[in-house]
Amino acid sequence: MRRRRRRRLLAEILVEDCEGKRVHPNKETTISHDSEIDADQNQVLILDDLLIKILILLPSESLFSAQFVSKKCFSLINSSTFIRFHAQKCETVLICTCSTSLKKPSHGEEEENEPKHYHFRFLDLFDGSNSFVESSVVVPLVIQVSYDGLILATTRYSNELMLINPVTKKHALLPLSTDDRPRFQSFDIAYCNKEKTYKIMHIVLFKESGGLICNIMSIRTRRWRRIEEPHLWLDIRQAAVSVEGSLHWMSLKEGCDYFVSLNLNDEKFVPKNLPVCRGLEDQLLEIGGYLGLVTQMQMEMEMMMQVWILVGENWMKKYSINVNINVGGGELFHRAVPVCCWRNGKGIVVEKANGLYVHNLESGEMKLIHSSFDQMNHVAHWNTLVAIT
Repeated sequence: MRRRRRRRLLAEILVEDCEGKRVHPNKETTISHDSEIDADQNQVLILDDLLIKILILLPSESLFSAQFVSKKCFSLINSSTFIRFHAQKCETVLICTCSTSLKKPSHGEEEENEPKHYHFRFLDLFDGSNSFVESSVVVPLVIQVSYDGLILATTRYSNELMLINPVTKKHALLPLSTDDRPRFQSFDIAYCNKEKTYKIMHIVLFKESGGLICNIMSIRTRRWRRIEEPHLWLDIRQAAVSVEGSLHWMSLKEGCDYFVSLNLNDEKFVPKNLPVCRGLEDQLLEIGGYLGLVTQMQMEMEMMMQVWILVGENWMKKYSINVNINVGGGELFHRAVPVCCWRNGKGIVVEKANGLYVHNLESGEMKLIHSSFDQMNHVAHWNTLVAIT
């Protein structure tokens, strides 16, 4: 947290400095008029380039405020090129919702009936610190999934669906794919390169039929369409992994050797091979821009975690690490539940023994970043300025 604060303060100071050093058009000089124009233009270009490099250092929460420093900052920060480039630099955090009462309940009043103030809480995956952003939505939300800095959330009783950017506070109310309440449901979102827009997948399992129904919606049209269901069972208890315009699910069956992918360009479910048969806690994750698989196995007296990366059509085993917890000189053997990865793919975050740990995949170092963690309420997220379009 201190590292981010120092970086933010330095960037904010440099932004003000750059804005104050713009060349005055009436400044006297001894060089010719044409040379002066060229020099002024070069200096402006240099300052603009420096300003962009400085702004890139700012976290999205600070950028949202920095855009009002000047017209130049506003223009740069809100350009699609800058937003896209800055989004590539954002670190992964874990997001959840929280609330506080607007006033202290008086004696005899029920606190749950008091008006609430809702926030998004971000958990830093390097030092475990928290930061907060006020929610623009004044009802309790259940975050379903996050992608590119946009979260898809339902209201508490699943009667409304919203797409929200927590940083810009922009949100859009989306139609529901069904009015019936399913037994199980899964929401997923990814970017379709062919149509240049985001698409939302809603997979539902109804108690009566016992079968899956798959609906898909483009954010641009906001109309749901039913597509052909997969012939294999998907584990919709876990959110799909979005990588390069495709969604990926594990099979519901333990011990199988395949997963299922759907490319948003053709909207077809396709089974693909896993490098090993699936174990109980094995999960697909996005790792450094690639589709990854995290598996676990007990080898003699050690619990080992293996990290695989899908490159093209081939799986490559990248890391194998010991995930035992050392407490008071003794080893505790707990299976770890993979949660997410650092943005650069060099650290994996896992939950075990009610704690949140990060494993540095290169050094093998393990660090506790949160001692009491509830995975059900947290979703991996990037804080970006991406627009809801």
